[in-house]
Amino acid sequence: MGQITVDQHSLVCSYLRVLNPDASEAEIGIYADYMRSYSTATANIREHGEIVQHPRTAAPITNPYMEVRDSAVKMLRTIKLQTGKLTASPLFAVALMDNDDKPDSPDDFFGCPGKTAREAVDEAMDLFEGDKIAHVIAPDGQAITIDLLA
Repeated sequence: MGQITVDQHSLVCSYLRVLNPDASEAEIGIYADYMRSYSTATANIREHGEIVQHPRTAAPITNPYMEVRDSAVKMLRTIKLQTGKLTASPLFAVALMDNDDKPDSPDDFFGCPGKTAREAVDEAMDLFEGDKIAHVIAPDGQAITIDLLA
């Protein structure tokens, strides 16, 4: 399972699809794209700050990612989708399986927010039922298996 990698865009889309069954794939995809832009921009701002040096003149300027972040926030607010806990916690890749089954493709995973792997699994169990083992890929790439019957 450690060899399977699931991109964040797919995880966001899978979570939004469950929460918004009547939404179009385009709406969900656009929302996920803006989420990625927002995440990239905020990571850059956290790393480099709001004021950066101009690459040619070294003069202090406003970080250009501030505009990207603000634009993404504006668009995220205009797209009317249920987002559940999407923005409150990191997104884990969760595959709920019966018995000794193991996930063999990224499509087996579902994006679920949580502060911990167990919290993400609990969120997945609220949406799906009847499984015995949870395979989880944490945001840092760590693979975790949780016995749901224990």
